[in-house]
Amino acid sequence: MATADPIPGDPEVSRRAAVHYGDVATAMGEADVALGVIEKMDGFRSEAVEALRSKAEDVRSEVTKAQSRYDAVAGALRIYAARHEEAQDAARDLLDRAREAQDRLDSAESAASTAQSHYDDGVLAGVRAVDERAMADGQAWGAGVWFPEKNGHLPTASVLVRTFADRGDPHKAFRKTVKRARKVPRIPGVTVSGYSATPHETENGPALVQALDSTDNATGVMLFTWRVTFFPYIKDEVVEIECDTPYSHLVDDVDEEFACLIENSIYSIVGYGE
Repeated sequence: MATADPIPGDPEVSRRAAVHYGDVATAMGEADVALGVIEKMDGFRSEAVEALRSKAEDVRSEVTKAQSRYDAVAGALRIYAARHEEAQDAARDLLDRAREAQDRLDSAESAASTAQSHYDDGVLAGVRAVDERAMADGQAWGAGVWFPEKNGHLPTASVLVRTFADRGDPHKAFRKTVKRARKVPRIPGVTVSGYSATPHETENGPALVQALDSTDNATGVMLFTWRVTFFPYIKDEVVEIECDTPYSHLVDDVDEEFACLIENSIYSIVGYGE
C-alpha cells in the first residue's frame, strides 16, 4: 500500500500567494485613490495639468481593472488553499482507514493461516492416533476417521474394525459374548458413567451392540464408544466394529453415521439401530 501523501502540495504556499496578490490589489486601490485625487484637482489650468489629468484617468482605469483581477486571484487562491487542505485531510483520513483495513486483513490472513496449520496438525494427529491404535491392536482389519462438515471438518470420530478367525458355532460364540457383556467393563484409569449391551438377531447372523460412556481419570476427557460384535453365518469369524468420539454434542450424529456404516457394511448388518 502507498505510504506517500496521496494529494501532494502545500496549501500554505497558496495562502502566501493569496496574501501577496491581496497586498498588490490593496496597493493598486491606494494608487487608484491617488489618481482620483489628480483627476479632481481644481484650480489648476494648463495644458500640462490637463494632459496629466487625462493620463491619470487612463491609468486609473487600467489600475481598477488590474485591482479587480488581483483581488479575484487572491480570493481564488484563498479558496483553493482551503479546499486543498480539506482534500489532503480527507485523503489522509482515507489512507489511515485503508492502512487499518490492510492491517486487519493481514491479521485475518495470519489468523486463518495459523488456524489452517492447527487444523492440519489436528487432522494429522487424529489420523496418526487411529493408525497407531490399529497397528498396536494386532487384530485390526481396518481403521478410519470421520471429518463431518458440522464439526468444521475436524477429526470427530474414529472407527476401528477387527476380525477374529476360527470362531466355531456362531450361536454358541454369540451367547458367550453376550454373557460376558452383561457386566459393566472395568477399565484401569477410566470411570464408566454409562453402559448398555443389546443383542440383535439379523438374517446374516447374530450381533451384540454395546454403548459405553467413560472418562479418563488423568485427563478428564470423556469418550463415547459404540461397539458392534457380529457373528456372520457365511464365514467362520467374528467381526468387531468400534467407534469413538469425544464430542458430547455430536453423539447423536456420530451414532447415526455409525448405524449407516454398519447397515451398509459388507455383511449388511440389518437391524442395527432399530
